[in-house]
Amino acid sequence: MLAQKVGTMGRVISLDCDAQMIERTKPSLSGLPVTTVHASFDQLDQVLKEHGIEAVDGVLADLG
Repeated sequence: MLAQKVGTMGRVISLDCDAQMIERTKPSLSGLPVTTVHASFDQLDQVLKEHGIEAVDGVLADLG
């Protein structure tokens, strides 16, 4: 899982338009450096700004 690989200084921001899916994944993400946000990919810039993130090392998108 990506969240297990980012290390102590890393963080995964997960965007999903499906609020139910966010709720379903919370138990498996507990304790991992993951922030889940109810938003679509086209809102990525806004979400990053809201979380005080100025730069990212990578983006993984499931656009299908």
